[in-house]
Amino acid sequence: MQHIDPHIDVRVLDRLHAQENLSAETILKTLIQDISRIGKEFILFLDDYHKINAPPVHNIVAFVLEHAPSRLHMMIAGHTDPPLPLARLRSTNQLKEIRDPYFRFTVDEATTLLNSLMKLKLPYGTITALVQRTRALPLNVNYAGHCLWQGMPGEAFIEGLEQTEEEPLEFCLNRMLERLPSEMGEFVRQLSVSEYLAPQLAQAITSRKEAGELVAALHRQGLFFDLIEPDALWYRWHSPVRKLLYSGLKAQAARQVRELHLRACLWYVQEGELTEAFRHAVEAEDYELAAQLIEKNAQALLESGYLVTVQRWLRSIPESVFASRPMLCICQAWVYIITREYDRVEPYLAQALESRQGS
Repeated sequence: MQHIDPHIDVRVLDRLHAQENLSAETILKTLIQDISRIGKEFILFLDDYHKINAPPVHNIVAFVLEHAPSRLHMMIAGHTDPPLPLARLRSTNQLKEIRDPYFRFTVDEATTLLNSLMKLKLPYGTITALVQRTRALPLNVNYAGHCLWQGMPGEAFIEGLEQTEEEPLEFCLNRMLERLPSEMGEFVRQLSVSEYLAPQLAQAITSRKEAGELVAALHRQGLFFDLIEPDALWYRWHSPVRKLLYSGLKAQAARQVRELHLRACLWYVQEGELTEAFRHAVEAEDYELAAQLIEKNAQALLESGYLVTVQRWLRSIPESVFASRPMLCICQAWVYIITREYDRVEPYLAQALESRQGS
């Protein structure tokens, strides 16, 4: 919402700093008042909502839905129904839903993609069969189209789709990768360690100077990535494609996966993006590095209100790591003091002292 009014969060933060122990409802009411001052209709789009599993976040969204002015329209995209008051919104005609049948291509829509945009000149019967074999899912149709664009015979390709035990997208992806130069296939697989990519991050992960240009070229072909921040050139993977590639990479080269995550982690550290840096450190199974990130940043994060983040990070660290890191023990003790779990504080302080004396 800052794109519409840069002062929204400033007013909320000013009130937070002026008064301690404000309730969540009071803070949200301040936010609603700020939204009410926006003098035009606007859309708040929440993507990948299924990834949110924190009840307080759902409560915040539900509160905003109930109290926000009518000029705010919220669009929520996810793989599952969100735990929000959908029944009430339906009953008051405040909810518009787009569900499964509308996400699948008709034959005419597939024809537009394959023949008008990709210039494949496929006969109607071939397109009909292709839609059926790919379950009419747009991503599947798109990758099937690229397989045909690479020169695979239409009838043989559709027959392969019909006979394979692979999922349609997996079949299409494997056929595409078989036709790519081996170094390009390796490049794409390496990038699957990160859900989001920028040119410099892609270069850091793959050690290829031209990584940014290659990512941009693949995006222009409609493959692998969506451009989500044109100004900063940030890309996001086609999520199902990334999952398939990453799963295969982990099965074939677990040690390489850890090294790639470590490269991504170090890049994010340089950029000051701590959340992503920590995630990649854990994926790399470099728990000492992950512990260092907590030790260096926990105090600032806690003072800024990121208690849940610090708690989640600490839960990611194996208990054995605490034994040799007194500062990490102190960070855990801080958290238990803040959450008033006082009976859990002393063991970590004792462990910190023991570790300090033994070092």
